[in-house]
Amino acid sequence: KSINTKELLKTKDVKFEFDGKEYAFEVKYNQNAINFYNDYPLADIEVYFDATITPQTKESLTDGLLPLIKELPESEAVMLLLRFVQTAFEYQTDQQQFGKEKFFFPDELFHYHYSDCEDRSVLFAYLAKELLGLDVIGLNYPGHMATAVKFNEKVVGDYINYKGQKYVVCDPTFVNAPIGQTMPQFADANAIVVEL
Repeated sequence: KSINTKELLKTKDVKFEFDGKEYAFEVKYNQNAINFYNDYPLADIEVYFDATITPQTKESLTDGLLPLIKELPESEAVMLLLRFVQTAFEYQTDQQQFGKEKFFFPDELFHYHYSDCEDRSVLFAYLAKELLGLDVIGLNYPGHMATAVKFNEKVVGDYINYKGQKYVVCDPTFVNAPIGQTMPQFADANAIVVEL
């Protein structure tokens, strides 16, 4: 469940490009939730994938993204969400930004200047589940995190067969990569599935 803290609202302007069009909207987040997460001990990545999001941020993301995807075919809607997460945030490793490993809860991407592969995978998984109702798994490669989505329509590209179901790779850190494209340096690596 989302933590219940007193509201101290901050905003971040996010922008991205998809299919030749530029989009921008404002995301609200609760600074008091961010302050709470600062003291949260590093946990298994499943904790972050399974976390919910604060009401203020959830509403901002729904208002900003749902109108853009509600009329799109499923694969195009996923591609728009993927492009948003790939390009609306600056990349930096946790070691560069914090000097240690730190996984973000979804809200935290809107507070910090930079994010990395785990953070983006957590946010993308949340958006695909929440806004499109799709099943998502995490793909934990040696030194990298991505996601894969179980589509209801036929989608081509790299995929993982998990529990008899086809999950197509969607990498939120591989900037401008389409659905079904694995980052080349991990194409032959075995990924550990993170079940959400």
